Order: sequence, then structure tokens, then C-alpha cells
Amino acid sequence: MRQGGQGQLRLRAVWAICLALLLALPTAHQLQPASCWGSYENVRYLYEIFVNGTGYGVVKIRIVARGVGVAWITLPSKGQYEYSVVRGRVEWGRENRTHSVFYDDVYFSFSSRDVSVVTIEYPFPYASLIIGSKAWFLSPMIRVPEGSPCVVRVVLEDARDVIEATPAPYEQNASGFYFNLTRVGDSEITRVLIIYRIRTPVSTAVVRGVASGVAISVKAPVIYKSTFARRVIETYRKAMPYLLKLFRSVKVEEVKVEFYLPGRTITTLGYVTTEDISKYIEKGTVYLNLVLTRFMKGYAEHTMVHELVHILLGKLGVPATNNLRWFHEGMADYVAYKVCLELGYSNVTDIRDRYLAAVEEFKRRYGERYGVVQNWAARTIYRTGTFYAISFYVIYSLGEEYGGLEYYAKVLDRLAQYRRVTGIEQVVDALSYGAGEDLIDRFDRWGFVIATSPRRAPYLWLVHFTLIALALVAVWSLFATATRARRRVAVPDSLYRVCPHCRAALLPGVKRCPYCGAPLV
Repeated sequence: MRQGGQGQLRLRAVWAICLALLLALPTAHQLQPASCWGSYENVRYLYEIFVNGTGYGVVKIRIVARGVGVAWITLPSKGQYEYSVVRGRVEWGRENRTHSVFYDDVYFSFSSRDVSVVTIEYPFPYASLIIGSKAWFLSPMIRVPEGSPCVVRVVLEDARDVIEATPAPYEQNASGFYFNLTRVGDSEITRVLIIYRIRTPVSTAVVRGVASGVAISVKAPVIYKSTFARRVIETYRKAMPYLLKLFRSVKVEEVKVEFYLPGRTITTLGYVTTEDISKYIEKGTVYLNLVLTRFMKGYAEHTMVHELVHILLGKLGVPATNNLRWFHEGMADYVAYKVCLELGYSNVTDIRDRYLAAVEEFKRRYGERYGVVQNWAARTIYRTGTFYAISFYVIYSLGEEYGGLEYYAKVLDRLAQYRRVTGIEQVVDALSYGAGEDLIDRFDRWGFVIATSPRRAPYLWLVHFTLIALALVAVWSLFATATRARRRVAVPDSLYRVCPHCRAALLPGVKRCPYCGAPLV
């Protein structure tokens, strides 16, 4: 975003005023320590995020602290940044606390009669994700102590116009977008989102590869052609031998991959269409969220394999219907987990651990009522993430007990014999076949509704008997009615007489026919 002459001078003046306000610290209580759990007004944070036309970014942070105290900031985990003490005395990293998979809370102490200044910088390769003329920017996590002033400046080099920005910037001009992310009360906004259009659209290319005889084609913007697109092909090249050994009844000729931009929220990391699951013949399309480019290795690969498993299950004859969605998701997550472990991505155990923790929480509140996932539409009642966790747990617990992927290879062979799976009865039959023992009791204990469950057999037999009895009664009634309709009953001649002219039935003793008027002898 460029502007020359007097406009540039005015913008520089605005930016200089912002810096001056940020550095204008109170003079009172200069040497009073800032409590870790108290007020942090003496520590101020300035973020600057610069993004070029290809979406590559750099994050620069300036921390200005007055007096003596302790503070913290949330930064990329495992020290993926560089810091420098520019002024004052600072003990950096005196304590690190894990905030999430990707971020740590880094604590530091400072002491100075004037101010202490620390600068931090780290690359942000996929700051903006771009497809065509549309771009999606999401800042890294911006999280500082409550009460500490925090200003964020975002500079988007090739922005043409903004579609949406969250939160709303308090200033927007040719020098960038300015946001106030100071935490106040319960409000905690930790990201800046900007969806915008760029002046120079990015063209698209198709990258091709082969994985164990299966053709892989990835449609991608050219800026991801040699990076993320190649990463997808390489992942499928390594994973395909495990998948084909598992789905040995499935013939796969080609897999297509396309990317899409996230929206206001990151709700899905990937998906396949219902048509590709239920009507997949020779090839299907995996859609991957470009936000995966910003994930650690292992997490993105897990999603790539997960979505491909959905297509293979569809090809096998297992639709992702409301009553079978749990099996689809559980299998996709478990197979992706096991395959990624084989590929050396040990960090996918984090995904497993989060699922198992969620199931423990569900069990604490509701018991082992895992059968709720049979009605996938009810996921909004218990939270969608909980349904994914339960689905994974069911498949994971059986897999770890009966032999992992080798066990599920036998299960899938059994399902292939059905050609089209319609209900849980077939799924449990296949799971039992692979285990070499009947698993109906276990699924019954978990609260799944199975037509062949022994505990429900008496009730089902009663229902069946009643339906058959009602059907027999209905058939007998129809038969009796039809028989009566065809039977003729003889009436004695003494009860009536017939008009010889119009053949009307007349009562005895009538002298003239009331229908045709003819006299009767």
C-alpha cells in the first residue's frame, strides 16, 4: 500500500505519535515491582507484522517496561524466535509455561531506574494465505498480561480492499492497520483476522505425482506449487503403501487434491464431499484447508491421511450417513494416527491424548454412554469435538486390543463382502469377525442400539410376533370380505314377485308396477 509526498509525511507523523504514546510511561512508582498476578500497566507491547504479496510475513515485537517487575508474553513454542535486550536489565525466559501445542507463555523480569526494552523477531512464512485474488490473514497468537497496553500494526503489501477485519481497527491508512489488543476484564482477543483482496491475483497450477501406482494430482496456487503441494504428494507417496495394505479390497486409480481458504473461523481442516464418499468409482477429491501450511509437521499430514481414508471407506461401500458417521470419523482418525506414527510423526500422540482426555471428561459426566454418536446430528448437544473423541476412542480401544491396522484390515475385508453397509449391525459383525469374538455385549454396554443385541432380543421377538399376528388378521379379514362379496344368497320366491315387463322386484299383492306402470294380472 503506497502513498507519496505529503501523505507519506502525514502517515509517518501518525506512526511517530503512536510510538510516543506507547513509550509515554508514568513517572510515579518507578521502582515498584509489578506483581505477576497484579497490574501490568508499567509493561507495554508493540507488535508489527509485515506481509508481502506472496503472503510471507515477519513479526517484530517491542516490549517497553518501566521500573522493576515480572511480566510475560505468549510466543511460538520451542524458542522459535530471536530476542535482544536493547536497554536495561532483563532476565529473559526465567520460566516457560506451555499454553498450547504451538505456544508458550514466556516469563521475564526487568529492573531499571528508567526503562527496559526487549525486541523480538521471528519469520511468519504463511502470514497471509492466497487463492486467486482473495487473501486471508491471521496473526499469530497475541497474548499479554491483562492491563498491559498492546498495540498491533499490520502492513499488507499488496492489499486492494478489505472484505472483513476482526477486531475492527482503530486506525487504517496507507501505513497499515492499527488494532488495540489490550486485555480488559473478561475480554480476551488474541488474534487479528483480515480477509482482503489483492491487486495481483495468483495463478493456479496442477502438480502431479504417483504413490504406489496411484496417480496424485494437486491443484494449487503457484506460490504453493513447490512447497505445500509437494508436501501433500510426498505424504501420500509414503502413506499409500500402508493404506493399500489396509484397504486391500479397494481399487484406487487416482486421487485429486484441492486447497481452499478458511473463513471467519477455522471450523474444518479438510473435507471430502458426500458424493465422493457414497458414489466414488475411480477417483475422489480431497479438499485441504490452506491453514494447514501453518501447522507443525505431523498435524497437517494427519489431516491429509484422515481425508483420504474417508474416500477409501466410501469406495469400500461404507457411506458417511448419520448413523455411520461415527465409524467414518473414528476410522479416519485412528488410521491417520497409526500411519503418521509409522511415518515418524510422533507428535500426533498429542491428538490421541486430547481425544482420550475428552472421553474421560464425557465418561465422568455421563458414564460410558458412547452410543450417542450413533445419532451424529446430536453432536451439537454434546459438542462436536466430543463426538470425534468418542468415535476415535471406540476404534482406538478395539484396535489397540486386537492388533492395530492388521486387525482393521480383516474388519474391512469383512465389510467389503456386504458391498453396501447400511447399519451398525454389519459394522459390529465385521469388528467381531476381525476380533475373533462377539463384541455385541461390549457395544451394548456402551449404549449402542443394535438389532441383534441379546438384551433387546425378547423385546424384538415380541415386536416381530405382534407384527406378524396383525398381518395375518388383516389378510384373513380381506379374504373373508372378498369371499362374502362373491357368495349369492337364495331368497324364497314367496317373499317377492317380478314385473314381467321391467323385471323390477315387487312386494307381494301389488296390482300395478310402480316402476313401469304396467298392470299386473
